Amino acid sequence: MKLKDNGQIAIDSADILKQNRYRFEIDTEDIVMGFAKTMKTTTRNVQKAINMIKKVCNDCGTFISPSVRIVSVRMYQNNELVKSLNA
Repeated sequence: MKLKDNGQIAIDSADILKQNRYRFEIDTEDIVMGFAKTMKTTTRNVQKAINMIKKVCNDCGTFISPSVRIVSVRMYQNNELVKSLNA
């Protein structure tokens, strides 16, 4: 935060963008072998987070390989659950 001469507080846009931390947890299930796995990824970049949200929302419930499919997706912002999708 920076203080302007006239007493108003100005926040740099770069500071706002770096404040948030985005975390994604993607649960997958192998139909043939019968095991489940959770993939986790974290970013502070807003653009990467937006692209990831688009991708996981479209891919939830679909097969990512012949036997593995995405079962559920959880999205967190600053360790607070923002969105949860189940197939």
